[in-house]
Amino acid sequence: MKKFLITFLLLLVTTGAALASDAMHSIRWSQKNIGSNDIEKHNVAIRKMTAALELPDITQEEMNMIREQIIKHKDRIKQLSYVPPKQKPDNGNNGSVDQTPKQEQPAPEPKKRTKDLKIYDVKFTNEFRGELINDVATEFYASDMRYLYGQLCYDGGPEEIEKRVYVKLYDPQGNLKRYNDADDFTFTQRVTFYPLDEMDGYVAGIGNSSKSIFSPGVYRYEVWIDGKCVVEKKVEFKLKPGEQTVGTAEIKAVSITPKNYSVSFEVTMQALNMPDTDLTTRIVLYNESGNPINGNPSVERTDHILYDEAVLTFNMNIPYTKIALPKGWSGDIFVEAHILNSAGKVLCSYAAGKFKFTKE
Repeated sequence: MKKFLITFLLLLVTTGAALASDAMHSIRWSQKNIGSNDIEKHNVAIRKMTAALELPDITQEEMNMIREQIIKHKDRIKQLSYVPPKQKPDNGNNGSVDQTPKQEQPAPEPKKRTKDLKIYDVKFTNEFRGELINDVATEFYASDMRYLYGQLCYDGGPEEIEKRVYVKLYDPQGNLKRYNDADDFTFTQRVTFYPLDEMDGYVAGIGNSSKSIFSPGVYRYEVWIDGKCVVEKKVEFKLKPGEQTVGTAEIKAVSITPKNYSVSFEVTMQALNMPDTDLTTRIVLYNESGNPINGNPSVERTDHILYDEAVLTFNMNIPYTKIALPKGWSGDIFVEAHILNSAGKVLCSYAAGKFKFTKE
């Protein structure tokens, strides 16, 4: 199973929890709508921020901000619901008016919506940078990427509704990113859509907190609901000037097994963000002094990397006849593994260990 790094910060609407990274998004949405004259928008804001208070990673500062916003929305609802008492016309009685307070009238129920839910756009944010991607004047670079978050922009339907959303992300080579080889999507989660226009909702972030897993190029992001693609958008990440790649290659493990006529090496290597690239793995033997053994015995193999994330495990062998040591020599032989790019540059070195050798 190809391991694709993906962070699922899911919106657990059934338990009243919000997206784990969504506390500040709720606050920003609240601040944007605090002046609205729509009572239902204030009710939605209260529900969203009340759910955000239950987040396990919420900070004390965010909690204080959310509580302040809830109070403001409740005050705004009171203002919109208040109907001032009417004054009686002047009846000639010294111009006095009736000061008897009138009972407040409830605000009229909002009109029933007749439109269907419509998702009309998706915008992208990067948790590491905290800004909209491709909505800024400067280029957005692959090496700056940490998480690719989708912000669904929609007009709600007649009622509040919960839908299962499927996201499909295709890399620049057109390969679908899968968390599991059996899935026909990148990830899925449930999202609540509210019966209002110009709303937004966030879905999970894909990425890694410490390094970019995105190679340069154009990615295609699709949102599917009820078996239909409801919105599709492309997002491009570029190389910074002077960069050759944002990819990495490394040896994860090497096991050494001496046999009757050769020594066998099982190698596991990982390549990130290096699709359509030839990488060579080389095994080199050294003596106890750290110098190459006579004849510089080594073995290598070249693999063509197809995916943004590739993990390969394979076997390599060096026959004892290739180890040019004099008869009667015995001692430890040390093993190093290297990964080289197509230009011969060493991208990674790995001290694999040693094995006991005796030549009779």
